[in-house]
This record gives sequence, structure tokens and C-alpha cells, in this order.
Amino acid sequence: MIRKILHMDKGDCCLLARQIFEQRMGPAGKGSCVKRKRQRALQAAAFLDEQVSPKAAYVFFDQSQVTLDRCCARLGGTGISCNAFSQIDPQTIKGAYVFVLSIANIDLSGETMTQRVYADLWGSAYVDAARILLQKELEQHSLLSECFGPGFFGMEMGEMRAIDEIVRFDCIDARIESSGAILPPKSSAGLYFSVTDEYEPLGQPCKTCKGNHRGCEYCGQREKGLPSASK
Repeated sequence: MIRKILHMDKGDCCLLARQIFEQRMGPAGKGSCVKRKRQRALQAAAFLDEQVSPKAAYVFFDQSQVTLDRCCARLGGTGISCNAFSQIDPQTIKGAYVFVLSIANIDLSGETMTQRVYADLWGSAYVDAARILLQKELEQHSLLSECFGPGFFGMEMGEMRAIDEIVRFDCIDARIESSGAILPPKSSAGLYFSVTDEYEPLGQPCKTCKGNHRGCEYCGQREKGLPSASK
């Protein structure tokens, strides 16, 4: 097992967050109203830039420490469940990276409601940027699966506690609320599998699936060529 803490380059994160935010806003329109909105958005970005401090922690388990049995992945002595795991061929798994990341605790006290809204949108862009930077770091060592985590691919929010048990969120000054959400709010946690060339990505239909915990057993996506653990 390998444990590591990463302090990401703030400049790289901010630049990437701007690219993500611009893509989500779409092409710049005309008119004074549109210009005011973009100006307020940029003001919020400048405000967040001063406070952002992206960092992450991850734990790597090699193949001998990872067992995938239908909807449950056992990593060391801890199990993490996810509906979509049943669609993965265990023979394609070489290891697993379990992570947590945060962009820092952003102080919005004294800000207007409009600025808070823009700050929330920017915060999401910063988190996505930090996740991309983390993924690039891990890709230097392994071919990766999709990013699995609570709220995606049918993984319940309750699995956040199992992830915390492995990574220990407090090592980057984060923690879990009773609801299962992470604090600071602009944080994220999940896992990537280290995979072989034969791994078949699950794709967007699985990522956004709202099915119940038994859904993967009968999912029509299997008929579209997705791998099955029962192969």
C-alpha cells in the first residue's frame, strides 16, 4: 500500500478552472447585461484565486490487495460498494487508487448573494480542475478506469465513510458530516482502478444512472457491449 499527499500547483489549477468555467458559460454574448454578468463572474474568480489551495491525498492498493466481487470492491481490509462494479471484469483490474481532494475552505462571509452564486460555480470548476490534475498525476503510473465516487455510477453517499477510513480525510483538513457530505464543501473523494488494456469503459449511461442497487444485474447496457463480471 502506498500513501501520498499532493500539493497541486495553484496556477495550473486556476488556469484549468477558468477553461472549464468558460466552456460551461458558452460563447460570450453581446449586450450590457451579458457583459455585467461576465464581469461579476470574473470578480468572483479573482476573489477565489486568493483563497484556493488545491491538495489531494491518495492511497494505492496493488493487485494483491484488491478483490472485486460483483458490486463490492475490497481494498485491503475495507469494502466499497457500487452498482456499476458488477459490470467490470475483475481480470482487468491491476490495483486501485482511493483519493480525497479539496480546494480549501472558502470564506464567503460579507459577499453578496450574487457573488456567492458565482463563487459556488467557480468552486465546482476548481474542484473539477483539481481532479483532472490528480488524474494526470496518477496516469503517469497507471492506465486508469473512470472515476467512481459517491453520487456517480450508483455509488451511495454512505460509501464516503469507507473512503475516509482508507484515506483519512483529516490529512488534508477535510472531514465528513453526519449526512455523508465532505467539508469543506468544495471537496471530492472517490477511486480509480488501475486497469489493463482490456478494460472496457462503462461510459456516460452508467455514470448518470439513477437505478436502484439491483439495477446493474438487469441493465440493458450489457446488451450494448459493456463488460460483465459474470464473463
